[in-house]
Amino acid sequence: MQEKTLSENVFNYKVFGLNLRSDIPLPELVPGNDEPNVWIRSGRVPDGLPNPVSQSRAAGGRYQAEPDRLLFEIDGIIKFMASEGREILVDPDRSAKDPTTVRLFLLGSALGAVLHQRGLLPLHGSAIDAGGQGVLFIGPSGNGKSTLAAAFNSRGYPVMTDDVCVLSPAHGKTPAILPGYPQLKLWPDTLERFEERAGNLRRLGPDTSKKGLPLEKGFCSRPLAVKRIYVLSPSRDTGIDIIPLKGAACLKVLIENTYRLTFLQGLPRQRDHFRRCAAVAETVTLCRVRRPEGLFLLEELVDCLEADFTGRPGLW
Repeated sequence: MQEKTLSENVFNYKVFGLNLRSDIPLPELVPGNDEPNVWIRSGRVPDGLPNPVSQSRAAGGRYQAEPDRLLFEIDGIIKFMASEGREILVDPDRSAKDPTTVRLFLLGSALGAVLHQRGLLPLHGSAIDAGGQGVLFIGPSGNGKSTLAAAFNSRGYPVMTDDVCVLSPAHGKTPAILPGYPQLKLWPDTLERFEERAGNLRRLGPDTSKKGLPLEKGFCSRPLAVKRIYVLSPSRDTGIDIIPLKGAACLKVLIENTYRLTFLQGLPRQRDHFRRCAAVAETVTLCRVRRPEGLFLLEELVDCLEADFTGRPGLW
């Protein structure tokens, strides 16, 4: 994929409905050519904010936040500051020799802070295009979101996003999933299952064996209305169950699975976030998916989910 540039050192991209202009190459992203609404710049990030409202640990690092600014630092890798939903100032550690790891946090936590600042709803999940409507899988790390997206992709369903899924504001209507970028984050044994050679792929970071699988085909680059949200929950049961959620249970699930939820403590947006989650809960069908703990039953799970969101129970 050839990148579109303004000059030798400035690149344009699009992701999650945003138009980025960056002086750092981000080869994972889709090139863009629209006027930017978010800048990513290399520069000196201060050691701290003058009047932080909140400061704590998150995602393996430390952060400080005040209205419209969030500073995040991971020792030996990166320090960044996200401001007003319009700029990310990036300060890689001089000892950080792996640019892939720097980009992992830039496209994760840094972009997550910007999404919160802009009033969007980022969830910890993966999404597919199911016949022109979006189907979203959410849940904690290790519950199989990326593996499910890969399995559906192998059946011809385009992937919209992996790991972070962003919903646009609902405003009384069905919210839309905003496309991420064409890559799946998979463990080596999962890659082997789908006949992909892990040795040819780039590791996502020094502390993980997960690798990034570029999607040459099968990527949906347009926003889609949400059809279903499935919450993945391993259980001690031996079968697979899909249980519709209602009322407060829907709201609780969306809040719990918000990406970088702790960042909101320092950004004065908890009420707005609650309203966004409530709007999604009122307009989208959410279901809890229970599968045997320690036994994925991948093909059976895909069959069950496909039957549910297509309305064709004969697939079970």
